[in-house]
Amino acid sequence: MNIKKVQIKKLLTYSAEDVWSVVGQIDRFDWVPGIESIKLDGDLRTFTMKSMGYIIEKIIEHDNQAYKISYTAIESPVKLNYHLACIHLIPSGTGCEFIWSTEVDPPNFADIILQSMQESFTLLESILKQEFPNNRSKLIL
Repeated sequence: MNIKKVQIKKLLTYSAEDVWSVVGQIDRFDWVPGIESIKLDGDLRTFTMKSMGYIIEKIIEHDNQAYKISYTAIESPVKLNYHLACIHLIPSGTGCEFIWSTEVDPPNFADIILQSMQESFTLLESILKQEFPNNRSKLIL
């Protein structure tokens, strides 16, 4: 396997609880562009995409105490040899650290996945600003 890892890492002034209220709901998709619907069936989550058909993910971990969700794409419009993604929120004194990483093989899909993650994070920030208007986020350098 030739696995490539991509990651978004941001320090948010929103509490981990506030951010988790959006990303921790495995059936919430308003912060992910291009999704028409989500269907849950046990630990399987099926996204219907506006332009790509569907993606089926297996939820590996969903820990409300640790603010962590891990999932793997088991069916997608493109052939993936390996996919593992994790969103983890780490509470801090001023908010939380948001870490979203994805490992993928073949590696040529990594840039597309990173772009999708960045678009989702931008939409997430917009939703957080609407739901929690007195906060903001900044990039960790």
